[in-house]
Amino acid sequence: MEENDLLKDRIKLFCQDSGAFEVEKDKYQVINVSNSLQFLDKAVGLKVIERIKENLPVGGFVVLAGFTTGDPFYQKTLNHCFFEPEELKNLFSDFEIIFYEEKIITDSGHPGFEKPHQHAVVRMVAKK
Repeated sequence: MEENDLLKDRIKLFCQDSGAFEVEKDKYQVINVSNSLQFLDKAVGLKVIERIKENLPVGGFVVLAGFTTGDPFYQKTLNHCFFEPEELKNLFSDFEIIFYEEKIITDSGHPGFEKPHQHAVVRMVAKK
């Protein structure tokens, strides 16, 4: 039996509106929220984080990557879920922070923004 066969029954991947994602109590050992919260209203993004924190089992991990208010594309008037300096770390102060960084990165380009550009990002891995 191949390793992939062993994992297919243990790993479930799905795609849905992250703002509406209902985190079932103690169901997930790892929740990965990467580069999606900045597309949500700040209040909705904070609700997603609240649901993760409340329902992740003790010993479970959250992997989170997003944008900070230092991002060149940040506009306070849009009220998207960009994080202030240290905000994400403070939101998870009751978790064990395994990895945390805030920095400026160069994005080589993507559809809609084909030219290289910069982003201010925050990346975190935390254990409940």
